[in-house]
Amino acid sequence: VRARSNVLFLGRSRHFGDVLVLEPLTRQLRAERPGIRIVWLTERAYAEVPAMFPSVDAVIAVSCESALALLQRFWGRKILVFHFDGWKCIRCFAAAKVKAVDPSITLENYYAEKRTLLDANALVAGIVPTIRQVTLRLPDQTRSEVRAMLLPPRYMVIHALSTQSYREWPR
Repeated sequence: VRARSNVLFLGRSRHFGDVLVLEPLTRQLRAERPGIRIVWLTERAYAEVPAMFPSVDAVIAVSCESALALLQRFWGRKILVFHFDGWKCIRCFAAAKVKAVDPSITLENYYAEKRTLLDANALVAGIVPTIRQVTLRLPDQTRSEVRAMLLPPRYMVIHALSTQSYREWPR
């Protein structure tokens, strides 16, 4: 499979928050590379998220992290993968062999070094984030449902479950 020169593939295969927080990078990359087509690679369950990113032109479902690693080997610099080195694929049960640009950032140390989720995911792909605010194209039905909740102008959403049990909120 050959990647076209005017296409940049971005790969983050799973985890809602990890995919969502990377939206500012799509706008940053679009500004830095005018005329580029941005295609997001993610698992089917998460495809709705990057589909709402204003700067993403297309979303392609991949089976797992190992598929991203394989595409990375073929496409080289045409794909930016936002996974830590040694990331374990939950489908193949093996290290996905994704090559991080900065392998010093790991799942174990990115919080300890006071990095945000955006910083850690961007830096493993060799990008220093300059835009931080997430922007989404929400479907009209979603907008209506959110308005019907009568939320205050500022609010926070907290989730209690994580893929790493040590990061979960106490129950």
